[in-house]
Amino acid sequence: SEVREFKFTTGDFQRLARIVRETSGIALTPAKRDLVYSRLAKRVRAFGFKSFSQYADLLDSGDQAELVELTNAMTTNVTSFLRESYHFDHLCDEILPGLIAGRSSGQRIRIWSAACSTGEEPYSIALSALARVPNVAQHDFRILATDLDSQVVERGRNGVYEASSVEALPKEWQRRYFQRGRGSSSGRFRVKPEVRDLIAFKTLNLMQPWPVKGPFDAIFCRNVMIYFDDETRARLVERFRQLLKIGGFLFIGHSESLPAQVQGFDFMKRTTYRRAV
Repeated sequence: SEVREFKFTTGDFQRLARIVRETSGIALTPAKRDLVYSRLAKRVRAFGFKSFSQYADLLDSGDQAELVELTNAMTTNVTSFLRESYHFDHLCDEILPGLIAGRSSGQRIRIWSAACSTGEEPYSIALSALARVPNVAQHDFRILATDLDSQVVERGRNGVYEASSVEALPKEWQRRYFQRGRGSSSGRFRVKPEVRDLIAFKTLNLMQPWPVKGPFDAIFCRNVMIYFDDETRARLVERFRQLLKIGGFLFIGHSESLPAQVQGFDFMKRTTYRRAV
């Protein structure tokens, strides 16, 4: 067998798999063993450890910052503005107009972006609503954006993005909702305060108790459950169901589906579900 830089036994793998599952819900099968080595070797190296068991000791001691690094190493933060754009079409063409119709101004509308990464998803929700739904700004419209990783949450809160990602948005949106950076910030755009103020960014681990009240009109949890096993997925979806209004919507990722044991949702259209009971 190949000679590796660090000692990595079956026991080490099982220990790390347990820590990863407890921390983030991510299920690592034995087939992922080589992936775990390649993704985490740089963390072991960064601490000057000789083996993965030393690294596991650090994690078991409850080092919160390193538990986040561990989760980041096991997941990919692929995100962009208006990703899976049909969800924003459904939200703005049908759901929000339906909520606003017949309601007096000041009506409370709440959306949760659960696993918001660097903020492109919650900003896509806010921008789409402001640009496409008349009168949405006259209502008490707010978005909660959460992620396990405090660093990406801070980036979302700052709302600064490379021109290359912002330029995928309609020109009119770029002009209305972004400030173009100058000088040392040239090549970057910042979301204007009127949009940023609609979103509350917070650090939150979906596997732990949620200091979140609800109820929500819609929850986005996209391309996260793909990492979980069915049991974890079902438990998470049931917790979402309890925080959704009856008739509220759950949006999931393009390659995800609800586990068979999940009750209380009606399938609406492409990876979109509605709370029935």
